[in-house]
Amino acid sequence: MDKKRIKVRAGLKPAPTARRILIAACLAAALAAPLLQPLPARAGMNVAVTRTLSASADSWLEEGSQNTNYGSSTTMSVWSAGGGTKNARAIVWFTLPAIPTGSTVTTATLSLYASAVPASTRTYDVHRITATWAEGTVTWRLQPAFNSTATTSLTTPGTAGWMNFTVTSDVSAFITGSATNYGWVIKDQTEGSGTQYRTDYYTEENASANKPKLTVTYTAPWDSYTTSGRTVVGDTYTTLGDSAWMKGTTFSTSTTYNISYYDGDVSGGFMVFPQDNVTAAGGTLNSDYLLDSGNAVAGLWHAVVQPNTGFSVFPNNYDTIIAAPDTYGLLANDSFNVAASAIPELPTVFSALAAVLFSAGIYWWMRRRVYRVC
Repeated sequence: MDKKRIKVRAGLKPAPTARRILIAACLAAALAAPLLQPLPARAGMNVAVTRTLSASADSWLEEGSQNTNYGSSTTMSVWSAGGGTKNARAIVWFTLPAIPTGSTVTTATLSLYASAVPASTRTYDVHRITATWAEGTVTWRLQPAFNSTATTSLTTPGTAGWMNFTVTSDVSAFITGSATNYGWVIKDQTEGSGTQYRTDYYTEENASANKPKLTVTYTAPWDSYTTSGRTVVGDTYTTLGDSAWMKGTTFSTSTTYNISYYDGDVSGGFMVFPQDNVTAAGGTLNSDYLLDSGNAVAGLWHAVVQPNTGFSVFPNNYDTIIAAPDTYGLLANDSFNVAASAIPELPTVFSALAAVLFSAGIYWWMRRRVYRVC
């Protein structure tokens, strides 16, 4: 027998099996512990929805051609000229989505792209229209009545570009029902100037991408509750068996809705439960989801609402909705925190199991090396 091999064997003192198992178990626990901990609580809340709308009708009104309709024109003009005989006004209207009437409008902006602007700066007023009109028949002579007080004013830019008029108060009134949505007329604040001052805006019929748009940001009355009675708003769920009880108010009773729940996956939130064709009885939209049903991830969850028809169905990924809310007709969005303790978080369990198996593999590898030396 090789004497050197005998010395090596004699000098080795392999750790007892129990000690090796303990070391492997500690290693597994260290790897798995971070995966099994609940994610830090983050406060849930109503999430603001931003919708960007295209014009449903637009035209312009020429005082010098009082019976001419320009509903199919690719531009619409605002003029001040000719001693009061050759002024022109632009007119535009947007169909609003079925936003719940109890929503809070944060901002609303009417954006018109000026393709040609006057050499001298002019101030333009936006007035809320108070009577019906139609794109194919409206003329200077048949123009609708409008509020005598301007909603907002803005000076013309020095070069071609967007003019963004703040119309938050009007849109809020349209949604709550305190005013009827007939759109706006845009006019020079000082009409009848001796020199013609003219601005041309692209219309919806223009081939350019810079068409009229109305951007509305709001929060809907859509909240999560801790009990089926839906009396106490609750934004955090920590107990296995909890349900998220959702309630929305002032929703339209003539529309049915799709509701989807998305988990807290950091890669963008995945759909865990869709609920289709839900009615809002008496204007109240109710939904609930048992959090421990299904494969889900803890974190900040979302419950979102869309009309049942007219839009693409909600996708599997929450971030996809946020990137294109108009494609999916997003109407309401609420977030709430779900701790790992409230759900059988299978991805986390699988990760922990993988860590244990990895540690076991290290143990057997170490053991094999010891006996090879021996």
